[in-house]
Amino acid sequence: MSAAYFSEVCTFLDYQVKNTDLLYQAFSYGASPAEEAIDADASVNAGTETLAVIGSEAMKLYLLKNVTDHYGTYENRDDDSYGTGSFLIRGGMNPEEYRKLSEKVLSDSWLSERVRGADILKFRTEGVFDGREATSDKTGAYETESEKSDAALLKALVGAVALDSRFNPGVLQNTVRKALSVEDFLEELPPEPEKIVKVTLESAVNRLKELGDKGVCSAPDYQFDSPDTIGEDVNGTPVWYCKCTVESMNLVKGAFAVSKKNAKKCASYLVLCDYYGQENELGDDPDLLEYQVKMP
Repeated sequence: MSAAYFSEVCTFLDYQVKNTDLLYQAFSYGASPAEEAIDADASVNAGTETLAVIGSEAMKLYLLKNVTDHYGTYENRDDDSYGTGSFLIRGGMNPEEYRKLSEKVLSDSWLSERVRGADILKFRTEGVFDGREATSDKTGAYETESEKSDAALLKALVGAVALDSRFNPGVLQNTVRKALSVEDFLEELPPEPEKIVKVTLESAVNRLKELGDKGVCSAPDYQFDSPDTIGEDVNGTPVWYCKCTVESMNLVKGAFAVSKKNAKKCASYLVLCDYYGQENELGDDPDLLEYQVKMP
């Protein structure tokens, strides 16, 4: 298989396969009995079939992931406490509808259509494995195997991506979405209404972390100054300072407090108040060091 062939197949999979032996192995799966007989090593044949099994399972999992990413959303409770969100499905998607969608997307007929539409079956019939010349019908189209054989090839190719990427979740989700053209089956949904968020001091650190984990913003960076640097208040209580930076929001907020934990809470709270346009309820009374807030 030439470099041009590899490039065309990898474009279809939206992933650059590094171990090209896996592609050779994938293209040998689902071939005609004569072609399968070329490889007399039973262990290699078993490994080739395993590629298709791996690919089939990856398709199931990452089809589900693509669908839930599209239709799913989280709704937090009014108390804004961390980890209390409920998972909801938007639109008309429900378990029965998902079962129907899954049957269509993973059917041999659809997988075969995707392979034929990408015009990669020609690499099998061009004698990649046994040196035969390509054969064509009167229309010039390459001869193809049955739908089941075509589907087996696509499963094996996805299995090759799984092994080559070491089961990288992002790679597999993207390959399944592209190779199966999952978007063709997803209903266009209206944008979610903007949620009104009530930021509290106690939930601020976890809320900011959650935004970072979801990719809404960059991960917050915290820098601390200890009592060794800041000193003590008038009552002799050690004072901590925390600076919270969120680069993607272009926000930097700092806060003093009588403990490291509380300084972090206050700094996170100030960032979120600015981000959501919420009034800061801590105040800045210099006599209340716990809630004394200053820009660094």
